[in-house]
Amino acid sequence: MKSLDIETGTMTTTSFTDIPADAAGMISLLEKARTLGIVQGQTIDGRLIFRPNDAITRGEAITILLNAAKIPVDLSITQTTFQDIPEVSQWMIPYIVKAQSLNIINGQVIDGIFKFRPNDSITRAESVRVISKGVSVK
Repeated sequence: MKSLDIETGTMTTTSFTDIPADAAGMISLLEKARTLGIVQGQTIDGRLIFRPNDAITRGEAITILLNAAKIPVDLSITQTTFQDIPEVSQWMIPYIVKAQSLNIINGQVIDGIFKFRPNDSITRAESVRVISKGVSVK
């Protein structure tokens, strides 16, 4: 959001139940991202959570980037050239396809299979690369 110059405001409370009350800087950022539809969180046992201490996956990072940059995504897309998108991660396909079409991501051939590795954690280097490519699309 900072790379896209999105103002976060000064929210002091959050809808996410797993964010500590003393995390003021994080709260403003998360609530702005939630209200803009950049992140949604997950509802588990009736509680909205963000999982702030979990690593972010490559698929989640691409989704957040495209949402933050307001890059339109055709949510009806259900097929991709990547051969490693598990059934549980099908929701990522429209975002992955869009990012690939914009050359934000490329994928790689591993053991003869074209992969994106959507559920692997994204590295800092990969994050910098996709953010710089994503903000240049705008």
